[in-house]
Amino acid sequence: MQRVGIVMVLGATAIVGGYVYARPDGIAAHAVSRAADPTTRTTTTPSSTSSTSTTTPLRTSVALVGDSLSAQSVLNERVALDNAGWRTVTINAQPGRSVRAVQPASATVPSSGIAAVREIRASGSDPHTWIIELGTNDVSITRNDAGAIRGVIDQMLSEIGPGHRVVWVNIHRGDDLASSATFNHVLAQVAAERNDVVVADWAAQATTPGYLITDGIHLTLAGQAAFATVITTAAG
Repeated sequence: MQRVGIVMVLGATAIVGGYVYARPDGIAAHAVSRAADPTTRTTTTPSSTSSTSTTTPLRTSVALVGDSLSAQSVLNERVALDNAGWRTVTINAQPGRSVRAVQPASATVPSSGIAAVREIRASGSDPHTWIIELGTNDVSITRNDAGAIRGVIDQMLSEIGPGHRVVWVNIHRGDDLASSATFNHVLAQVAAERNDVVVADWAAQATTPGYLITDGIHLTLAGQAAFATVITTAAG
């Protein structure tokens, strides 16, 4: 048995419509700098065999950057990734987050996905595998513009840089199915062009009865569990 750590920092949460929901200032994760925080959790799990292939996960460390869906399902994600054998899991999720900054981050405005990647690296972590759960808020800006969506995706992949593996969760917005479909089509094209990008197909599961609340975006308790399963399965 090799001692391995999963470090996650959770701030304040609120309950909205019967579902646990994290405030924009309530979720952050820093695997190194916040390890002594009383809300962190370290577990011991068996070590796993790793591969050096770019397209095969190295189950040493993984970082997840997400929006409100991951803020809702953060505990499910942590447990699922732990059970899958990942040694160190860092989750940085904020409601309202998009890849690019729409306005400066504050106590009520989430940091961008780009900023979250930099925060994780500043804490001393640069995992081989990055899970990106973003796009739902980005299409509020890009709408159905495939070129603009491609620019958003490319910018995040450029920020993560070469030598990594990216698992990107596709999107479902019940209030904008056209933009969701375009985002998912562009994301699939990007993944087909590269050997370091894998799509986690949440869109194929999102319409399952009982997974979404009435806004057609956010998750029920059953949806949170299913969401974490989709992510973990794609991560390998």
